[in-house]
Amino acid sequence: MNLHALRLFHVISSTGSVTRASEMLRISQPAITAQIKKFEQEQNRAAIQRIA
Repeated sequence: MNLHALRLFHVISSTGSVTRASEMLRISQPAITAQIKKFEQEQNRAAIQRIA
């Protein structure tokens, strides 16, 4: 687990959206998604609920 992934998770949960988090952090959505997926794999559980 790293601080960057926790920060991403915090911003996503605070904004309620990966899109808004990416705009706020000025990081691409694919980069955020990749980091969150890696974080989830390390924790062996889903960190965020995905809605299509």
